[in-house]
Amino acid sequence: MFYKAVTKLWQGDKLSVRDYEVKQAIQYGGMHLTYNNQVMTLTPDDLMKLEPEDKVYPSRTGGQSYSLVNIPFEPDNNEEVKQ
Repeated sequence: MFYKAVTKLWQGDKLSVRDYEVKQAIQYGGMHLTYNNQVMTLTPDDLMKLEPEDKVYPSRTGGQSYSLVNIPFEPDNNEEVKQ
């Protein structure tokens, strides 16, 4: 499972992750996203259906260029992060 904490929503209802993170999550068996103490879990099948944006962003640190994948935020039923 690939774990990622997201600090803000795009357009108020979407989580943005990088395309290479989605590819890693498929290999790791899914993605576990956390936003505002709420959890959203995506299976590899869910992730394969997602399409990245056409725009490619260069890395600011000289690393890998990436496209963003915007995922509508739908938290799992009443599952919160325990702190």
